[in-house]
Amino acid sequence: MGQATRIPKPSEKPRREADSSANAGPHRLIEAAGSLSLALILLPTLALALFLGILIESRHDQRTAQQLVYGSWWFLLLLLLLFVNILFAAVKKWPWKRHQIGFLITHLGLLTLISGGALTVLGGVSGRMNLVDSPAVWVERFGPQQSDRFVDASQHRITVQRADPPGHWEWEFDPGTLPWGEVPTGSEPDGLTAALHRLAQPFGGQQTFDLGEGLRLDVLGYLPQAQQVPVRSVPSHDPGAAPAVRFQLLAPDLGALPTRWSGYHDGLRRSNVGPGLVEFLARECNPQQLAEFRQPPMQRRKRGVLVVGLGTESARIEVDQATEAVPLGNSPWRVRVLEYVPDYRQPAATRPSDPAVSFEISSADGKKFGFVTLARHAGDLFPLPAYSADYRDLPELWVWYHPPDPHYGDENLRGVLQWAADAEGRLWLRSWSTRGWEGVQGPLQVGDVCRVWAGMQGRVRLVEYLPWAVPEPWFEPASEAGSETVSALRCRLRRGSQQTEFWLGQGENETTAVLLGSEAFRVAYGPLWRDLPFTVRLVRAEQRMEADREGPQASWVALTDPQRGIEERLVRVGLNEPLVHRGYRIYQGGFMALGRGPDGKPIGRAILTVTRDPGLYVKYAGSFMVACGIFVMFWMRAYFFRHVPTWRTNALGKVRSDGE
Repeated sequence: MGQATRIPKPSEKPRREADSSANAGPHRLIEAAGSLSLALILLPTLALALFLGILIESRHDQRTAQQLVYGSWWFLLLLLLLFVNILFAAVKKWPWKRHQIGFLITHLGLLTLISGGALTVLGGVSGRMNLVDSPAVWVERFGPQQSDRFVDASQHRITVQRADPPGHWEWEFDPGTLPWGEVPTGSEPDGLTAALHRLAQPFGGQQTFDLGEGLRLDVLGYLPQAQQVPVRSVPSHDPGAAPAVRFQLLAPDLGALPTRWSGYHDGLRRSNVGPGLVEFLARECNPQQLAEFRQPPMQRRKRGVLVVGLGTESARIEVDQATEAVPLGNSPWRVRVLEYVPDYRQPAATRPSDPAVSFEISSADGKKFGFVTLARHAGDLFPLPAYSADYRDLPELWVWYHPPDPHYGDENLRGVLQWAADAEGRLWLRSWSTRGWEGVQGPLQVGDVCRVWAGMQGRVRLVEYLPWAVPEPWFEPASEAGSETVSALRCRLRRGSQQTEFWLGQGENETTAVLLGSEAFRVAYGPLWRDLPFTVRLVRAEQRMEADREGPQASWVALTDPQRGIEERLVRVGLNEPLVHRGYRIYQGGFMALGRGPDGKPIGRAILTVTRDPGLYVKYAGSFMVACGIFVMFWMRAYFFRHVPTWRTNALGKVRSDGE
C-alpha cells in the first residue's frame, strides 16, 4: 500500500491565501526597513557625516562641529533611520534560531550604541568655568577663585528690562556658529562650512522678538568671535575726540598678555596690570610740554614741581617752597601757588595718589587769572570760579605739573608706563620701575616693541594707535578665539517711527543701557548658567615653557563636596587628566597670564572645560555588546564557517548529500 495522501478541504486554501494577503503589508514594510540595500546606503552616509564632523572640528572647533554636524537635525534623522534599519533587520528574523544569538547581540549592541549617541546629543552638557588663582580685587573681572556653577556655552539668552513702566522679557536664542547679518564679518567661511551652516539652520538670519505694545527687538547680525573696541576712530577734532592706543605687554615668564586699550577718555585713562600702572597722561602737547614729558625732574620733590609757561617764557616752581609770586620768565606776568592737595578727590588724604595744584597769574595792571591743574591730567587747565577774568585772554598759556612721586605714593607699584601725544599727533611713552627712571621712547609706529620695567624684563608692543577717537563701544571680528573674545549681537529696538541700534556683547552679568524716546531699557545677552553639585577652587594655574615655546598647561584645584564628605581635596587637572566627579568631567581648556600680585608672584587664569555626558556609559555598553556579539558569531561558526554539503547523483538519478 502506498502512503496515504491528505487532500485539503476546499475551504483551507482560500483561508491561507487570505492570511498571507493580510500579513503582506506589514511584512513588506519590515523587509524594506530592515533590508541590506538600505543599510548599504545608510552606513556610508553615516561614515561621510562623521568624516565631515571631524573635518569641521579640525578647521574650527568642537562647538562648531557639534552645531553643524553632530547636533544638527539631519544627523539625528540619519541616526533614527539607522536605528530603524537595525531594529527591523533583527525583527524580520523572527522566530530566531540558536545560531542567530551572536547576530542578535550585535544588533542589540548597535541599537544601544545609537541610543547612547542620541542621549549625548539631546541631553549632554558642555560649558566652561573661568577661575583665577588669586583673591586680589583687580583680577575679579577675569573670574572668581572658586565657583559651584559654570556657563553652558551652547545656550544663549536675551533679556530686556524696563523700570518705568515695569517690564521684563526673556528669550532663549540660538544664533548659530557663523557670522551673519549687518555686521563686519571679516574673512568669509569656506564653502563646506557655509553649506553645512545653511543645511543645519535653513531658517537662520535676522530674528524679531515681540515685546508687546508695538515694541520690537530685532537681532540684525551676529559675530561668534568678537572683541570689544571701546572707542571709534574719527577724522579729526570731533567733539570729545582724544587719542587712544591698543597695546600688549610681554614678559619672559608670563608670555604675551591680552591686548588692552588706553586713551585720554574717562574709563580708559589708567589701568593696572598686575603690579604695574599704565596711563595716558597728556594730549596735544606743545614743544615745551613735550620737553617736560621727556625730561622730568630726576629728584623727587615733597609736593612736586609746577611749570607754567606763556609761549616760550616759563616759570619753574617747587610747590613745597612756594611762598610768594614769581615772575613768569621775561613776561609782565607773575605766578603764585595757592594750594596743594595730595588727592583732589579726597582733600583729607595725605598720599599723593591724585595730586592737584591751584595757582594764580597776575599782571601789573591788576588782571588776575586762577587755575587748577592735575598731575594725572598733565597739561590741562581748569579755571577757578572765583576769578572772573576770561582765561582765553592768554591764548599761549600752558602748564605742566610733575607729581611728587611718579608712582603716586603706591608702594605696591613696581612699574609705571605713561603715554603722551603731541600737537602733531605723534605718540610717545616713558616709564619708571623699581630701578628708577627708564627714559622716553618715540615717536612710535604701530608694531614697535619697546623695553619697559627693567626689573620685570618687560616689553610693550604698540598694536593700534588712533590719534582721534570718541568713546563709542562697538565690536569687531576677532581672528581667533581667546580669553578676551566674546560673541556679539547687533540689535535694534523700535516702536513705530522711533528706533535705536546698539551692540550687545555676551557677558555673564553685564547689561547695556538703551534709550528709546523717553523710555529707558537694560538689555543683556548672556549664556545660560548651570549649577554644579560641588565647588571647585583654583589653587594654581600654570603653563610651562619648553625651548622658548608655550608648553603644557595644568591647574591644581581643590574639590569640596559636603554631601560626599570631601573637603578641599587637591586634584591636578590637565588637557588629558580630567577631574571626574558625580557624572561631570572637568578638563584644562586654556590658560592666560594676568600679571603679578603685590608679592611678585605670577597670577594666572584657568579656563576649565566642564562636560556631562548621560550617554557615555550607554555607549560603552553598546560597544561591549557589539564586540561580544561578533565574538559569539565566530565562536558558534554561525555565518562564517558553516559546513557546505556536496551533492551527488546516484545511479537512479536521485540527489543526496555526503552526510546522508
